Amino acid sequence: MIPNGLLCHPAVFAVEDEYQILMLSEKPVLLSVLVNGKEYFDDACGVRRSDTETHRITVPQAALDAAGCYTLRVCEVIERKPYWPNIAEPQDYAYTFRALTKTEDIVLYHIADVHGRAQHAIAAAKAAAKQPDVLLFNGDIPDHCGDFVQMHALLNIASAVSGGTLPCVCARGNHDFRGCYAEHYIDYLPTRHGLTYYTFRVGCLWGVVLDCGEDKHDDREEYNGTICCHSFREKQTEFLRNVSGYDHPDVKYRLVLCHNPFTQTPVPPFDIDVPILTEWATILKETVKPQLMICGHTHTFEVREEGCARDHKGQPCPIVIASNPKEIGYTGPEYNGYTGAAITLNGNVAEVVCNDNTGAQGFTATVPLKQW
Repeated sequence: MIPNGLLCHPAVFAVEDEYQILMLSEKPVLLSVLVNGKEYFDDACGVRRSDTETHRITVPQAALDAAGCYTLRVCEVIERKPYWPNIAEPQDYAYTFRALTKTEDIVLYHIADVHGRAQHAIAAAKAAAKQPDVLLFNGDIPDHCGDFVQMHALLNIASAVSGGTLPCVCARGNHDFRGCYAEHYIDYLPTRHGLTYYTFRVGCLWGVVLDCGEDKHDDREEYNGTICCHSFREKQTEFLRNVSGYDHPDVKYRLVLCHNPFTQTPVPPFDIDVPILTEWATILKETVKPQLMICGHTHTFEVREEGCARDHKGQPCPIVIASNPKEIGYTGPEYNGYTGAAITLNGNVAEVVCNDNTGAQGFTATVPLKQW
């Protein structure tokens, strides 16, 4: 049952060594989360937030992992007067939480390029042959940000698939930059101090989330001056030069999550910032040494090995691309469903199995993880 006053269950996203619990509300509410007796609030510098549709509560990852459960506390705001505001009695909702504790047979379910087809993506994730341990959201979940209802797609999918019980990780896609609400989309995403690039830990997984921005140059007429992604990518280069935590002794798998498989160099107008993105690949090879990179964007199912025909910038490891807003076997131009992928980390390999919203399975692959 969805908590009273909310539009969906909480979604628990990993950012650095914390969890950000994101929710959508349908009316003014005060929200908090209790973990092992300690209460964490959705607040703006000490003022509890109610005049917002999106809510974000940050809790230490170690605390929630150890507790294995949390309580969501919802208080309806009847009238928020300057003095003696009228606040309803709190209602508590208990959630279990399945922290990632195993180090083998880790199932990641990859969801990207939904393009607004949320119900199809939900059906595909629920039809996967293995129950996921972690949900990976990898951009273009809404078709664009010109339709306010589509802004809900990410959190609605996370709610329906995880029910607030699984860790999730999220990267932004290029379609997420488009439309009158695009500047507000970060309110619906996990961020690190408002930034959509960061590192994360989930159990024995360490990863870095990157955001390539739009897939064409900033001065293209279809953007008409509304983006500044070149500068945004420059800032990420500095971030990458200073990432840490990948060499922690508890880390078994090192991942890169990025919507755009940026080590390819497509023909113009998609040949964005080749020197910058080449440096990203170099930094990853020299420092992070990832074993696998997971992407979307191309609406294809493939594995790109280092040195392959699409590797134009020196990719640091194998790349798995696995998402499509179509059913398996459908070749028409329009979107007619959704296909995602279960990626199972087991020892030195990743097993990839793609399935669509009907439960049909398609592309499969056994990908050796990069050994450094």
